[in-house]
Order: sequence, then C-alpha cells, then structure tokens
Amino acid sequence: MSVDSTAVLCYIGTERPKDMGFHALRAPIYQAVKRLNMMLSVSAVVPIFLIMMGGVALRKLGQISDHTVTELNKIIFNYFFVFNMFRTIYNTELSEMLNPRFIVTILVLALLTIAALAIFVPMFFGEKKVQASLMQGILRSNAIFFALPVTEAIVGPQNTGLAALVIALIVPLYNLASVVMLETLRGGSLKASKLAVTIVSNPMILGMLAGVAAKMTGLQLPAVLEKVVDDLAAMTTPLALILLGASLTFKDTLRFKKELAFACLAKLIVIPLAFTLVVHFMGLGPVAVTTAFAFAAAPTATSTYVMAKEMDADGPLAAQIIASTTALSMVTVFFGVVLLSSLGWIG
Repeated sequence: MSVDSTAVLCYIGTERPKDMGFHALRAPIYQAVKRLNMMLSVSAVVPIFLIMMGGVALRKLGQISDHTVTELNKIIFNYFFVFNMFRTIYNTELSEMLNPRFIVTILVLALLTIAALAIFVPMFFGEKKVQASLMQGILRSNAIFFALPVTEAIVGPQNTGLAALVIALIVPLYNLASVVMLETLRGGSLKASKLAVTIVSNPMILGMLAGVAAKMTGLQLPAVLEKVVDDLAAMTTPLALILLGASLTFKDTLRFKKELAFACLAKLIVIPLAFTLVVHFMGLGPVAVTTAFAFAAAPTATSTYVMAKEMDADGPLAAQIIASTTALSMVTVFFGVVLLSSLGWIG
C-alpha cells in the first residue's frame, strides 16, 4: 500500500495523541518521507544527467564533431519533434490538457517575463550584443528535452499532455520574442509575413495541432502506425540530450562572470520560483505546478548559440549561457523537486 507523503506530514503536524509511543515514530516517518522525496528527485534528474554525460564522453573521445551535432539537431527539430509532440498529446486524456485557467496563467507569466527582460537587462548591461544574448539565453529553454522527462518522472506519462501543450504554445512565443529582440537590437527591420510563416511551420505547432485534432475527432491509429510514431518519438529526448552534452563548452566562463551570474540567477531561480508560486497559490493543482516548474526551470536552448551568431549577438556569451545553465540546472532542478515534493506541491 502506497503512502501519501503530504498526508503523512499533515498528520504528524496535528496534536500529539496521548500514546507516547507515537513520539518515537515521528523521526522514522520523517526520514521515510525525505527518502521518497529524494528518490523522486533522483528519478527526475539523474537519467537526464547520465545521458548528457554520454554526449560529453563521445565528444572527448572524438566520436562526434560539431558538424554532426549541428546536422543531427536539425533532424531532431524538423522531424522528430513532430512525432514527439503528437505522441505526447495523443496518449493524454483531452480533459487533462484543456485547462483554460492554467494556460492563461502561463501565457500571462510568459508575457511578463518577456517584458521584464526588455526592461531589466538594459539597466545592467549597456552593450547591445550582450543584451541580445542575455535576453535570448534567459528566455529560450530546452523545454522539450527537460520539461517532458521531468514532468513524466514526477506525475507519470499519462499527465504530460499539459506540459506538451504549454511547450507547443509558449516556446514559439519565446522564439518569436527572441527574434524581435535580436533584430531590434542590431538595428534591423522585421517582416510580419516572415514571422507568420515561421510560427505556422514550427514542428512543435504542427505536432501539437495534429495531436489535438486526433483527440478531438477520436482518431485511433492502427497498431502498426502507432508503433512507428512511438519509436520515432522515443528517439527524440535521448538523442537530443546526447547532442546537448556533446556541445557543452566552458572555455570562456570566467570572461563573462557578471553576465553568467545574472543569466543563471534569472533563468534557474527567479523565473521558476515566480511560475511555481503563482500557479500553486492559484490552486491549479499538483500536475499544473509540476508542469510550470519543469517548464520554467529548464536550461537554455542549444539553438540560441546559432541564432546569436547569425543575428550579430555575442556568440561566445551565448555558448557560455547554454553550458552554465545546463550544468547548474542539474542542481537547481534536483533540489527544487526535493523542496516542492516535501511541501506536497507536486506529484
């Protein structure tokens, strides 16, 4: 029989009964609950870390090159993403995803995050190239590689549809905001038609729309096609994490101490804390809080380095933001899960 850790803690916090033997049980029960929370954190973070270390090892052994990493990342984004998003939504109950209060809350928080970065980054950093890399690095995340696995580890695969929906809606919004910021900071002009095409053709959007359409129409894939979709979707996260590990570099870390401190604090502490607190105190439930935390706590997307170079931002700084947030997120997500599960806010 499973024991709910929140219920145990609440019971322990009540008035102590006359049976003095109960006092002796309190410490072992607390220790058991702590072990459960620690195991939950381990299951959420350690697999991601170990797969990434596989990529680091491949790079150190000379088994994978920058060119290979770049080409495989393109394949993942343009091909595997569609199947991953479709499969996640296809396997989720529609009622679990259609949570208007949560979606509106996350959308508002995302817009406030964009506005806050546009206001505060220029206050602390004067060089426009640095501003561009910081804004993009803090805004954009490897959400699909981190949020989905972390959410699945905490609430189970049947409850990841909400995370997939958030990723499909907010990641393109962040990408669009990043393009606008980068183009504005380098003095360029924006074409609305080009931005519209970019949004409509985004593989995450296509996968999300296909999944929602299948759920709403009651479409049931033949067993053969379902296996093909499952196999292709299952390749996405492991391959992407291996490539992420292979792309990490820390050679310019000390050069950007101030910038990296700002980026890591905002990306890994302030934004996840804000998202988690708002969603929890709105009473949206443990699955929603888990989704908000996992999405907001994800490290910087690897593609920010390429975009920084292509749009005249600070490329070396962008690379260091990716490396620093990725490495530190292993720690912040781990202890974040421990804390939130101890409080009974997630799970």
